[in-house]
Amino acid sequence: MRNFSAEDVLALHPPDLRVAVALDATARINPNESNLVLVLEENGARQAYPFALQPASDAAAPDADHSWTIMQPTPASAARFAALQARLRGHVAQAKFAEFSWQGGLLGFGKGKSMPALLHLSVDLRLHAHDDWLPLLVDYPMRVNIDRH
Repeated sequence: MRNFSAEDVLALHPPDLRVAVALDATARINPNESNLVLVLEENGARQAYPFALQPASDAAAPDADHSWTIMQPTPASAARFAALQARLRGHVAQAKFAEFSWQGGLLGFGKGKSMPALLHLSVDLRLHAHDDWLPLLVDYPMRVNIDRH
């Protein structure tokens, strides 16, 4: 979702990152099972780096049209992100692009609601504390797959 340069990734302050996710009103997102995933292409190979998220209450929602769940990196994830940035600084020329995505779990569906076959997903990313939200996905139709452990 959305290409960024390695320089963009280096300019980020990990604790400021915010992820806003909205699904249809019937679904509830589990922020404690959510990750912000950074995919880098380095030396021709793609590598994914998941960063665990936790609820955030300090950011305004991207819009009033959806019911958003706002999340931020956990302290440990912010530290891992900063360590990745430090490693990248040594060879930024080999990193061709970066993209962000969201992985997450659901808490379930509203009372009396059955599981739909399709949900509509919106994901926005805020890179810096005073930036506007960047839409990564807007009402993307997503099939529902339930993993029964």
